[in-house]
Amino acid sequence: MSNRLTLFFILIVVSLGLHSQNPYVGQTKIYSVIEQPDVVYTWSVPADWSVLNGQGTDSIEVIVGMLSGYVVVTPSNTCGDGIPQERYFEPIDSTATGLPQQIASSFKFYPNPVSDFLTAEFDNRIGEFEIEIYDMRGSLIPVNTETTSNRIIADFSKLPPGIYNARIHIGGYSINRKIVHQ
Repeated sequence: MSNRLTLFFILIVVSLGLHSQNPYVGQTKIYSVIEQPDVVYTWSVPADWSVLNGQGTDSIEVIVGMLSGYVVVTPSNTCGDGIPQERYFEPIDSTATGLPQQIASSFKFYPNPVSDFLTAEFDNRIGEFEIEIYDMRGSLIPVNTETTSNRIIADFSKLPPGIYNARIHIGGYSINRKIVHQ
């Protein structure tokens, strides 16, 4: 009998449910593998990404940095190390997506953290825009909104506390912000 650890598992991008979609810079993501009993998982991420929690477990939560690179997980147990699994990601910088500077610089999200109502506001009227709220799994969360010519107010009062991604669509552009709901 071999003392070698042999595991077969798949690195899963939980936060979007899509295996090939690249994350946004500053986005909080969850990466996981199928849990195996008595196994410790060692994770590595690109140099400027931050692991928030989960090192040693089957799931980690990270804040995506600007550097492209591999998310790697290596299983181990008392028999040794398993075969590392890796997936390459190229983060998307939402500030570099062609959004005109005058729009990006006049945009505000407040308050953050939010308890009841989140306001997304532009200094000037810019035309039609909409907001989408996503949970940590990348699922679109329905929220009530009120829109004026330069402001959207999103009702967070019925959402559970946690970290959300707010995405504002303006024509063919979008702005993403991490929102903490208390």
